[in-house]
Amino acid sequence: MRILAWNCQGVGADLTSRRLEEMCRMYSPCLFVLSETKSNHMHLQNMQVSLGFDFLQIVEPIGTSSGLALMYSKDYPVKFVFVSDRHLDIETIIDGNRVYINFVYGDSVVQYRELVWERLTCIGI
Repeated sequence: MRILAWNCQGVGADLTSRRLEEMCRMYSPCLFVLSETKSNHMHLQNMQVSLGFDFLQIVEPIGTSSGLALMYSKDYPVKFVFVSDRHLDIETIIDGNRVYINFVYGDSVVQYRELVWERLTCIGI
């Protein structure tokens, strides 16, 4: 299983879209998570289709910052354990084994980082 994660700093630019397509062709990921998408649901849905992914989970951006998107293939069933503006915690099956994966987008505001770390420390308890 291949997983790609990229802080794309906005998916709206043509150059970014071309790079995403290139990476998907090169690596054929089953899961592709984008952080700091700065984009709306419709744009990301169009991107999901053009990149060839079966499913899409979005955390909408706040104003013109942040935003998360997870695109994934039907070959790997994904169950969302926890979703917030900073985390995507998922459960999936890889080679017959149940696996938990946490995608994190750290906060740029120092005083809010503790909330991100608090959530991370709660995982697995």
